[in-house]
Amino acid sequence: MSRVFIIRVLSLYVPLAFALLLWKLRKLTPSEATGALLATAWNVPALMIVNLIAIHFGWWNFGVKGGMLIGLPVDLWIGWAVFWGTFGALLFRATPLWVAATVFGIADLILMPMCAPVVTVGKKWFLGECIALFVCMIPGLLLARWTRDYRNVKGRAFLQALCFSGLLVVLILTVADPSRELQWFKSTSSIKLYLLGISLFLTALPGFSAVQEFAVVGQGTPLPFDPPQRLVRSGIYAYVANPMQLSTALLLFVMSVAMRNRWLGLACLLSIVYSAGLAMWDEERDLRQRYGQLLVEYHNQVRNWLPCWRPFVSRPARVYLSEDCSKCSQMAAFLRSLRPIGLEIVAAEGHPRRNLERMTYESEIGEEEGMIALGRALEHVNFGAALLGMTLRLPGVSTLLQAILDVSGGERMLVTSRSCELSTPSVTQRENS
Repeated sequence: MSRVFIIRVLSLYVPLAFALLLWKLRKLTPSEATGALLATAWNVPALMIVNLIAIHFGWWNFGVKGGMLIGLPVDLWIGWAVFWGTFGALLFRATPLWVAATVFGIADLILMPMCAPVVTVGKKWFLGECIALFVCMIPGLLLARWTRDYRNVKGRAFLQALCFSGLLVVLILTVADPSRELQWFKSTSSIKLYLLGISLFLTALPGFSAVQEFAVVGQGTPLPFDPPQRLVRSGIYAYVANPMQLSTALLLFVMSVAMRNRWLGLACLLSIVYSAGLAMWDEERDLRQRYGQLLVEYHNQVRNWLPCWRPFVSRPARVYLSEDCSKCSQMAAFLRSLRPIGLEIVAAEGHPRRNLERMTYESEIGEEEGMIALGRALEHVNFGAALLGMTLRLPGVSTLLQAILDVSGGERMLVTSRSCELSTPSVTQRENS
């Protein structure tokens, strides 16, 4: 029995055995069990990315043949994901993250050199190890803890979206790349890859926006045990009822065409059958029990798979823009020219309760300011404008664009309300004081 064989067997089955042992010993709640599984699910695509980067920069390499996927030994990859995922989440249930990261880092410093010749470490492999801890292990444990404790709904929904997207990429590579060496990617021209990237972004956008809407508006996630607390009808859901399933099917279809792979086409068909069959039946039954007539009225206006061109707005909203600011008044005129549905454009000076500092959007879902408010306003126009609005509201994108706007002259500006008396000093008074 060779050393390579022993290392590969132990690297897979030892983490699995310890994870199963802890699973058996712990009395897990459904949320904790789901969180532990999500930690492994996060590490699967995250470790794939880090290992590919490590191979490229020579931090470490794998000196084996057989049982490989994209140049990675599948047994080491899965064992590593379970070790840092489910096992780590169950072992360090309440331990500070820095302690867990230190323990796993030390374990890797000891174990990885011992795995030669399966793993050959380079001179700067410690850098790759640190990156792996911050990209793979720590987010996985955070996702497990947030899911277990129902905390930070926006954070866990964001990580879930990245996790499921990563798993979809792994599925596509597993099904469509028999060589396991990304030969299709390497042989495709830059222009085609650029166009493919745009297509994938547009097809994925409804799904990402739906997850964001679940978290921001519904205070929940796509997971069945952690659903939104209210029926979500805003954002992408004002146009189509099943945006996540639609995005998944479109992504598989686009990749099947781009890679000319019939198996991905079959996966697309199966996803549609599943979503339109078992998944829809189960979700529809649950939603009808929770929302009753409200759901019936919604489905009478919004189709399941084919997006409407104009939105369904259950309750009107307002957007406030200053009439004394030339740029703001121009923006107000522009929005009126788009003929939005269910959106009233009001002078910020007429706000009934308080002074405003940015463009402000108010509706039954709450209040938004700045770039996010503009994105919300565009979602009242049509599906094309809504896609732009959803892009403006994506995490990170809205922050970056708002910062660019601020340094370009669009910073906060106090607009005093004429409808209420507030003791907030004016800009001139603050400058003179």
